[in-house]
Amino acid sequence: MKINDMFPSKYLKASDAESPLTLTISKVTTETMKARDGSEESKPVVFFSEQDKGMVLNKTNARTLSSMYGEETNEWVGKRATLISVEVDAFGELQKALRFKNEPPVADRKTLLSYHQKLFKRAKELGVDDLDTFALDANADEQTIIEVGKALRIEVNAAEAFLSE
Repeated sequence: MKINDMFPSKYLKASDAESPLTLTISKVTTETMKARDGSEESKPVVFFSEQDKGMVLNKTNARTLSSMYGEETNEWVGKRATLISVEVDAFGELQKALRFKNEPPVADRKTLLSYHQKLFKRAKELGVDDLDTFALDANADEQTIIEVGKALRIEVNAAEAFLSE
């Protein structure tokens, strides 16, 4: 058994991206967590459609996403980003760290359709109204898939937020 399986983490870590990992941002929130000194602090966390785990957003990664998609984190929803594992000097030691590649990934139609199907299924489970408006034509191009997916993601996020209250 792997040690990471014995002590699962709520957040992504460098070992989760040994090979590049391209994901779709589903939301950015803040969460309270323990600081190194034991006090509590609020940190931004980015979540992805394809992962159950979020990623604690440090300044380096926040700047990278901001340079690609703008300063408003709400505008990041539906955007794709690639995570990689790199070695960094942290606290005087070389450690593996998660970093976003500073270039938007190329969208491929197969991945976009797969994501849309999963999102559509989730919307159906949540009882989102007017799902017909989010159905795709068999010949839909990548940009149409992305635009319809963004609109559907907003509906799914709203339904999930409503259910969690």
